[in-house]
Amino acid sequence: MSNNKSCDALTVEELPLIFSDTTPIPQIDGPVCRIDYKPDFRTAHDYMRAVFQSQEKSERTLRLTALCLQQNPANYTVWHYRRMILFEIGMDLEADLAFAEQLGGANPKNYQLWYHRRAVLEREVLSDVHHNIVKKELQYVGSILQ
Repeated sequence: MSNNKSCDALTVEELPLIFSDTTPIPQIDGPVCRIDYKPDFRTAHDYMRAVFQSQEKSERTLRLTALCLQQNPANYTVWHYRRMILFEIGMDLEADLAFAEQLGGANPKNYQLWYHRRAVLEREVLSDVHHNIVKKELQYVGSILQ
C-alpha cells in the first residue's frame, strides 16, 4: 500500500454507508450473563463479525479493524484478521507498526498487540525487504524494555 489510509479508522457513523452491502451480525450472549457493551462498540463489532464471516479482505475491512482496535486494543481476533487482510492485499509495514505503536504506546502487557507486531515482522524478515524497518522495531522494543 502506498498510503496510510488503511490505518485510518472509520467512524461508527460511516459504517452503514460504507458497508451498505453488509448485514451486521449481532453478538449472541449466553443465557447467564448479557454483557452491556456501549452502542458504538456493539455496532462496530456487529459489522466486524459480518466481514469476518464473509472473509472479505479489503481496505474498508482493514479500516474497520482499526476502529475495532481503537475500541479494544487487546482483541486478538481483530488483530489476527487485520494480519490476514494485510497479508492478502499488501501492507504498508511502517504505517501498520505506527498504528500499533499508537494503540499500545509503552504498554508491555498488551500481548495481542505485541504478537501482531512480531507476526508482521517475521513475515517481512523472511522477505528481507524491510531491513531498516526491522532495525527501527528492535530499537523501539529496546526503549520500551528499558
